[in-house]
Amino acid sequence: MTPKYALIEIERRWLVDADQLPDLSEVPVSEIEDRYISVNLRVRKVTRVGAVTYKMTRKYEFLSPLSRPITNLYLAEEEYHSLMQLPGTNIHKRRYHIEGGALDVGDCYLVFEHEFSTQEEAASYVPPAFAGQEL
Repeated sequence: MTPKYALIEIERRWLVDADQLPDLSEVPVSEIEDRYISVNLRVRKVTRVGAVTYKMTRKYEFLSPLSRPITNLYLAEEEYHSLMQLPGTNIHKRRYHIEGGALDVGDCYLVFEHEFSTQEEAASYVPPAFAGQEL
């Protein structure tokens, strides 16, 4: 059952071979700062050229291997800072918007993810050459 107000997220993710990556110097990028309050609840700050967005996301149990309901709540900066006082795990990454998806570059990982409108679209998608093992 999908919780009220939730949207279905259909997504696939792959580890990335750094040697196969294209030049990223001209690719649009976002700085993302996450605090995971729990495994399925996070507070996020996204900084893109001159704009900052704050939100809290709740991810629910998977409905299928590729889809699950999620809910986003957009926050004021003060609300974000209040929620950041909660204990949790911090993650910082850069997100490059390439190949119709997102390449997340963290301290110890490279992951490419792509979101889809339907399960069929997700199942038939062929990832770019730099995508390695699917997660």
